Amino acid sequence: MAGFECRFKYLMFVVIFTCVLLLGESMLNYRPVIGILTQKVSQEFSEYGDTYILASYVKYLEESGARAVPIRAGQSKSYYEKIFSQINGVLFPGGDVGLDTSFYANSGRYIYDLAIKANDAGDHFPVWGTCQGFQLLNNLTANENLITPTDSENLALPLNITTENVGASRLFGKMPAYIYNILENRPVTYNHHHLSMKRDTFYNTASLKSFYRVLSTNVDRKGIEFISTFEAFKYPFYGTQWHPEKNNFEWNPKLFIDHSDLAVDVTQYFSNYFVSEARFSNHKFLNNNTEIHSLIDNYKRFYLKDGTFDVIYFFNLNGTDPFEEPLLSYV
Repeated sequence: MAGFECRFKYLMFVVIFTCVLLLGESMLNYRPVIGILTQKVSQEFSEYGDTYILASYVKYLEESGARAVPIRAGQSKSYYEKIFSQINGVLFPGGDVGLDTSFYANSGRYIYDLAIKANDAGDHFPVWGTCQGFQLLNNLTANENLITPTDSENLALPLNITTENVGASRLFGKMPAYIYNILENRPVTYNHHHLSMKRDTFYNTASLKSFYRVLSTNVDRKGIEFISTFEAFKYPFYGTQWHPEKNNFEWNPKLFIDHSDLAVDVTQYFSNYFVSEARFSNHKFLNNNTEIHSLIDNYKRFYLKDGTFDVIYFFNLNGTDPFEEPLLSYV
């Protein structure tokens, strides 16, 4: 009798455990859609459109099973509320526009505030900032522009990992040792920025050091130490001053980007991680038609033969999308 009871309890445990696993699986979103914020083009590309997204960011998300939607800079608050409610995460890309009054910065503020509000309400919504997007996250959290010049363009580096913070980290804590060792010992993180968040500035700013866990720093050519990777303590917000997407998708021979198999594995790890975060978001499009017409696949890609970038999506600010009529001017 005792043996029967033991077997029965074991079977009940297996059934309950299996149900919990299946329930967890069913709660994941296996059709994640991630928004990428557009920004103003430089004068040399103005003939193609007035805003753009580098295709490398789109490919970066797609390689891990997500789809991409362009988020127009310079729209109304209602536009961002509508699109936010239907996507599963946002990527603030790199670039070279102002972080004080540009449409990129103002639009980023709307999205950041929506993400804070959603996560506070238990609505999981991840945000990732790369390079300029990383700087934007710093400024949005601090409510001021604290970014300062550094000599760090076209510079590939290993990470100076903040080892005391790794154990508590979501992004680095369960990272395979293989990836960790590559990041720590090989120059696989490509920097292409002339502005940075200096380490001293970060730790002297209470709003930043209480919000973000520093995971790595780096040093520019002149010995200035800057923050290179962080994650928010409370929110699924992540940022890299370096470019994880370029190892796999940028081919300008003038740039010192590592395209080795090790560098490719690093890119894949960070892409996989962010997309896996987006799968915890249950936002969905209102209908199939809106989803179809929102995806970046609706827009033309341009291949630039000057070698600056491989492929770029260009957009016109006065164009339309399923969410709202855009504004009529760009400053």
